Amino acid sequence: MFYIQVNQLTPPPFLAPCVIAAVGECLMQSPPAYVLKARLDPAAHEVRGEVAVRFTNDGDRPLTTVWFQLYPNTFRPGSTYLETAGRTFNLDTFFPSGRDPGWIDVTAILAAGSLVQAVTHDAFLEVPLSQPLAPGQSISLALTFKTHVPEVYDRLGHVGEDYSLAYWYPRLAARDHGEWDLTPRTTPLQEFHDVHADFDVQFSLPARFVAGATGHLVEATRDGDRQVLHYRADHVRSFALEASPNWKELKSTEAGVTVHVLAREGEDWLAPRILRQTHDLVKFYGELVGPYPYADLTVVSSEALPVGGIELPQMVLNARLLARMDDLPKGWFEVGYDALNAHEIAHQWFFGLVGNDEAHDCWIDESFASYLTRRWLERPGAPEAGSQTRFGEGLTWWNRFHPFLTLRESQYQTALRQELNGLAEAPAAPLVDQPFGQVDPTYYDRGPVVLEMLRLEVGDEAFGRFLHGLYAAKFQNLDTAGVQAVAERAANRSLQTFFDAWVRGNKATLDHRLVGWRQRLLPDGRYHLEANVQQLGNTDMAVPVAITLADGRQVQARYEPGNPWVETDVDAKITGVMLDPAVSTLDRDYGNNGQLPVAIFPWLPGFGEPYPGRKALRIGVSTVPVSAGPVGANLNLDLASIRSAHRGVSVGFQEGKPVWSLGVDQPIYGLGNYDSRWAASLAQRPEGYAGGLELGLAWQPRVGENPTLALNLGGERRVFPTDPTGAPAAATNVGRLDLLLETRKVLYGVRAAGGRYRLGVEAAPPLLDNAAGFVTPSVELAQHVDLGWFTTMSGRLYAGGTMGQRDPRDELRLEREGQFREIGLGSGESLAALNLELARPLSGALYPPGFPLPLLPMGIAFANLGWAGAPVAELGVGLRLGVFAVGQASVGLDWAPYNTLEGFTPGVVIFKAGYGF
Repeated sequence: MFYIQVNQLTPPPFLAPCVIAAVGECLMQSPPAYVLKARLDPAAHEVRGEVAVRFTNDGDRPLTTVWFQLYPNTFRPGSTYLETAGRTFNLDTFFPSGRDPGWIDVTAILAAGSLVQAVTHDAFLEVPLSQPLAPGQSISLALTFKTHVPEVYDRLGHVGEDYSLAYWYPRLAARDHGEWDLTPRTTPLQEFHDVHADFDVQFSLPARFVAGATGHLVEATRDGDRQVLHYRADHVRSFALEASPNWKELKSTEAGVTVHVLAREGEDWLAPRILRQTHDLVKFYGELVGPYPYADLTVVSSEALPVGGIELPQMVLNARLLARMDDLPKGWFEVGYDALNAHEIAHQWFFGLVGNDEAHDCWIDESFASYLTRRWLERPGAPEAGSQTRFGEGLTWWNRFHPFLTLRESQYQTALRQELNGLAEAPAAPLVDQPFGQVDPTYYDRGPVVLEMLRLEVGDEAFGRFLHGLYAAKFQNLDTAGVQAVAERAANRSLQTFFDAWVRGNKATLDHRLVGWRQRLLPDGRYHLEANVQQLGNTDMAVPVAITLADGRQVQARYEPGNPWVETDVDAKITGVMLDPAVSTLDRDYGNNGQLPVAIFPWLPGFGEPYPGRKALRIGVSTVPVSAGPVGANLNLDLASIRSAHRGVSVGFQEGKPVWSLGVDQPIYGLGNYDSRWAASLAQRPEGYAGGLELGLAWQPRVGENPTLALNLGGERRVFPTDPTGAPAAATNVGRLDLLLETRKVLYGVRAAGGRYRLGVEAAPPLLDNAAGFVTPSVELAQHVDLGWFTTMSGRLYAGGTMGQRDPRDELRLEREGQFREIGLGSGESLAALNLELARPLSGALYPPGFPLPLLPMGIAFANLGWAGAPVAELGVGLRLGVFAVGQASVGLDWAPYNTLEGFTPGVVIFKAGYGF
């Protein structure tokens, strides 16, 4: 047991007044000063010690009570934390060996040299003062305590002999606007509201332990089989210590900062990489925000975390699990560990330096740390241009199929998905009000996207001043109003509208649409661009415009709210225009932003849509292998342009007879959420001729999963020379009516999860000069699920029936996803079909020598079951070969042999190639 004399405490130096009234209230401007002496007993899992603290009442009212936080009591049975968090989380997963409680007992308290009786309230301690503490006066208090360290995965806990000691001692509660903050911890995701303080700590532990801690190690002395570590730390939010006999320390000093890495035996490959990256991060964030003000920074490969990382003052913990997974190669450090460590190190600035009340202003640390991580991953020369998923040698097969997304894309897609589902929450919303599933999308995804939008709003220079302005308020706590004040000072204008819409609000929507663009040649040889931009959301903001020139260069312009035209002169012919090319805003539909670089795949509907404002020509060949019997082959050309206008022609032969078809699908008029179209076709088939006309109207409310509701009305006239008996047959006039609800969404050219729901009826009434009439109602449910990394599962369920006398040559064709094989079912009293398909990459992308584009070989497996008076079935596997195309060209090949009830069939081979212009 150590004893601390109160007179050992000296008054702390007074910090300079808050840098700005505009930054918001400066909380506890005079930093408290702590002196701690403690001893770890690993056998009992206990820390015994004494703490003395001196602080000044910097409020405007006398204090009669001082409050302390007792974090270890959150693990005491019956605590508010265990009761409240247990309703959302399975807390048993936090305890590796069953519920092992933790607690802290304060056994004696001296206030101004006199013993006082305090009252424990769950995780807080109320210490009454014998005399009020007037504003500007200081007081010293000393507390004797014993902490039982629980066996738990958390900031405070031990797993075996790995000890994580954060918030292990009685520490002063924060005061916000003159009031003590007594917000209880209710979720494992909740961090802590602390004030910066100065610490002088002497900590005794067994000599065989290796330790890392907040602050600088002043001295280490031996006392038999124990060691006493003496640390000093100034202007930090709390004091934490990590200790284990299983670690080795690797350290080096650069630019006045010593980085310590604590990792296990056998992780020698990991520690040097963490060491190098951490030094680089300190330099990068120091230039971006402000220099790291401390002499030491420790990174721990922690056994006490199941996954993820935790920030502590001058120290971060990264889950050791990420570094030791048996099925991940050592090179995976550059995949996940890189982004994790970058995020936790970023917290040394936002949490460590610029403080906040995590329970109510979580975005100020988590969103800023996530944003700084994005800037690190996108820094000049960064590998994979900011990708957080990289494919290295040695990956097991399942690791190859993780989504290939940059952190920017991942944050955008998650935030947008929440918005489209009506679940978006404002980044400034209090953490304590959020359900568990809303935390990541709000603070880790939407928050950093909003910060990037703020960067667009004010410009790079002003945003840089904004980050440096926040750094100028270091060692203080800010709220959202304070952050806004710094931003307005940097931009030299009001940002109230932006903060109300995007930081405090969740109802703002953006949807920039490039209506069209044109260019004209100027007398001096330059080209003048006129691009028309429409805002379909309920708010607007400036966005960059990328202009692609014929020589491959790209120049920048800017769209400004209130002016629907972007005009500029360039020195070469223009080949493309794109709004917000870097995906920097929460634009609801990037598909209408212009010339979008897409990954084109032949199994997507329409073989990849053309770029908005451009055209694409595609050629396709399909054939049945000779071994299948009568060979059929088709050659088709398709010219597609903006808004899915198509004109196509197909020629070939089937059953030994020539066949051909002509078709056009053309938009008529589009306004806001509405689109209309017409389509016409004429075809010759082996059994005769058919021609049709269709009209369609679609409505897209732009809510939820961006569904489209369409009504299609069509008709067809079929002329067959003879009926099946050989007698002359009259023409058949068929009418169709379809009601279609489609929820598919295309992001970056890759179709996301969605579905299609169709009600239809086809009829050939006798009134229309038909010898016999029929009516065929049907219902169809289709679902497409994106399993990640281009792996998809598709399903389709069809049911229908025929009433009346239908020509048996009119077939219901059941097409499974991919459209390279059809099952023909003859007419009957009832019809039903189930189609399933799984498509999965066989390996990573291939780069054939001399071939300009990467190939993606896909394995496919399918099952089709049907009934039309008799069962029809097929099972098959096949190969699908597609091309990644960022640009204009695309190539694809499909072949799938299968088995039917009748036997093996070699299937149909389809080849498609396309080019945009």
